[in-house]
Amino acid sequence: MPKILHCADIHFDSPLTANLPAVLADRRGEELRETFSKIIEYAKNVDILLIAGDLFNSAFVSRETITFLIGKFAQIPDTAVFIAAGNHDFLSPNSYYKTVDFGKNVYVFSEKFEKIEIPRLQTAVFGVSQSQAHHSETLVRELDVNKNYTNIMLLHGEVVSGENSEFHPISREFIENSGMDYVALGHVHKYSGINRAGTTAWAYSGIPEGRGFDELGDKGFIMGEVTNSGVDLEFITCCKRRHYALELEIPSDVLDSEARAQFLVDSVLDVGTNDDLYKISIVGEVPSKYPINLDIIADKLNSALYFAKISDDTIFEYDYDELAKESGVRGLFVKNMRARIYNTEGEERVIAELALKYGLKAMEAG
Repeated sequence: MPKILHCADIHFDSPLTANLPAVLADRRGEELRETFSKIIEYAKNVDILLIAGDLFNSAFVSRETITFLIGKFAQIPDTAVFIAAGNHDFLSPNSYYKTVDFGKNVYVFSEKFEKIEIPRLQTAVFGVSQSQAHHSETLVRELDVNKNYTNIMLLHGEVVSGENSEFHPISREFIENSGMDYVALGHVHKYSGINRAGTTAWAYSGIPEGRGFDELGDKGFIMGEVTNSGVDLEFITCCKRRHYALELEIPSDVLDSEARAQFLVDSVLDVGTNDDLYKISIVGEVPSKYPINLDIIADKLNSALYFAKISDDTIFEYDYDELAKESGVRGLFVKNMRARIYNTEGEERVIAELALKYGLKAMEAG
């Protein structure tokens, strides 16, 4: 009855500058190490640590990261560590997986499907590493399953239902017929829940620390017991910070930048904490005489929160009757668009209404 910890997609040495300034990107890189250190602390209490690919973000890994990992794996000498290389850190001829000794307790699966037995745990761990970034066919070969053992498989790939994939396709039918007690997967950056295919349990642990606004909410790993009669696994949140993407509408009577910024801060803190990262889209209508001053609001939010990326997606409120009386281009535009709105219906009318509002906003910006 081995106790396992399953994590994946750590992506050490990710650049992280797509959404963050350089100073915060460097800090987030260090926080990723802190999160992995937390995983290692949990791993001191398990028999097997499973790392399901993309431990590194690419083939270019800093010496600091390698030294860090060697030290961390040395802290869990009694835990068997298994790594399956993924599509980002695939097992190239010059891979660090082939040139670095990560420790006696660490086993990196080769490009050929393998089975490693741990007699003291009456457990077999099956796995394979990717040898290139794209694999359109499964790398798994014939299984030699001892039903008296607990059988675990470690893979990086995409679970599919008939469709093709360039990222090592793994069919649900294969999982169901594998004879495994648990299939630990990497590649999908969101926790999948513990799924069942026949008698086999399988899951994506997701990424342990979000790196951008396409990796939202809680992140962590899976931990618990696997036996040949079932699993008892749970998702454990370990991320230092969370990413949130929010659309927020400021009330029409909140007109000055300080009050608007405070409204936004209060709104995001109803969702997360001031230690999290936010992508905020300000939506809705605002009076044309009181446009959003994005620079001031962004400055105030970033002094109150760890990080906020803000966009102004509002449109102006107008008195269309008054605008239609104007003799210039704007008045003519309003009259023509209102006529189009009046003579259409359904989706076409909605599009015309939006065209009127956004057209006027573009004129203001010009």
